[in-house]
Amino acid sequence: MDTLHVATYNIHKGFSNFNRRMVVHELRDRLRQLGADLVFLQEVLGDHQRHAERIPDWPEEPQYEFLADSVWQDYAYGRNSVYDQGHHGNAVLSRYPIVRWDNEDVSAHALESRGLLHCEIKPPGYQRTLHCICVHLALHENGRRAQIGALIERLQREVPRDDPVIVAGDFNDWRNLAGRRLTTELGLREAFRDPKFARGPFAPLYELLAPAAVDINTGQRLVRIDRHLSEYFLFQTLWALFKTRFTHRQRRPYAAFETQAILDVWKALPANVVRRERNKRAHLSSVLSRNEVERDYAYNRALFRRVAQGWYQFNPELSVRRKVDGNESWVPIYQALNLPFVGEFAWDFVWPRLAEYLMLAGLPERAVPIALERLVARQQQAQREQEREAEALKEAVERNEAERLAARQRMEAPPPKWGTPAAKRAEIERIRQAIAKRQES
Repeated sequence: MDTLHVATYNIHKGFSNFNRRMVVHELRDRLRQLGADLVFLQEVLGDHQRHAERIPDWPEEPQYEFLADSVWQDYAYGRNSVYDQGHHGNAVLSRYPIVRWDNEDVSAHALESRGLLHCEIKPPGYQRTLHCICVHLALHENGRRAQIGALIERLQREVPRDDPVIVAGDFNDWRNLAGRRLTTELGLREAFRDPKFARGPFAPLYELLAPAAVDINTGQRLVRIDRHLSEYFLFQTLWALFKTRFTHRQRRPYAAFETQAILDVWKALPANVVRRERNKRAHLSSVLSRNEVERDYAYNRALFRRVAQGWYQFNPELSVRRKVDGNESWVPIYQALNLPFVGEFAWDFVWPRLAEYLMLAGLPERAVPIALERLVARQQQAQREQEREAEALKEAVERNEAERLAARQRMEAPPPKWGTPAAKRAEIERIRQAIAKRQES
């Protein structure tokens, strides 16, 4: 076979964004339309008694079996998280036989269960075994670093040097560090950074997965951004890249978007995703500026706030729809984007801007990030030591100045009267100094 079609998707246990509704039936239809030979899935429910009792049309079989159905003849499920109502984990669906599989526990701590689902597959025409590893990495960088290390060790230990390998899943890789390690240490290539992927497989994926419209509450009115509008894909792009504004270095410490950063993402996308006339700096700048807060424009949707000249961020007064336990509500956009959690991984040079965004959004003031507590403690210790050294230097200067002043006063004071105790002490000191001088010579 010449080409192997692969898809990866975090299905969020079969629910839509913000848990608004159960979409596992629609998801099965969408996955079928992709025509993938291999599907890597994360957050797949193996069992959940409460959902099965409360939600109509809940599948009787485990989600991985329901999704595989008659399209993918083989599947493997790695159970990672177990709780009273059931369990969930990763799954791989395959059109070809899975000859062997194993699920390695790589949990960083008890509150976040993770695993590496390793499947060995025999596609037709392949002389060697294809190794597929489905991953869902930790939210914290220390946990991800250890899990990537475990993945590298497993591949080096279990996979022969010439066997093909696919690693796919939800990496939660805020700073794009995982891809660099896998490239450096194993020679793997990241598909989503390949322009060929952007021009090829991404286009049909986008057509299948992109919603028809985005509903926004600006604080003053409700706005629907239909898919044909320029604002639609721009809004989706900024949403997808939001975390990177705090975790990646930029030209300015604004924690915001500039047109060039957006164009860099769009440059390899096909015309059915971003039309040619829209994929230009002049048009992009126009869309950003005409949707600025307080901009005098008839169709201003107030989506963005200008942070500095040419730099934009979401309007903190925006809200998006969210559904939890059947109740629908409007959630502030920075809360929906989980800005407080993003702050855990933010560079220190954007902390002031992060604090400003939290204040504008009405979110609690940010504490010291867990991942940076040691760094902050070292910085505070170094500052205290500098303050002590500065205080000691100040005291030494003041002491020397006092001694110089006392010596000057002694020199300028009139000699004591002869016969007084002070005169006697002065004469004794003069004689002592004269004796000391002769001894030295």
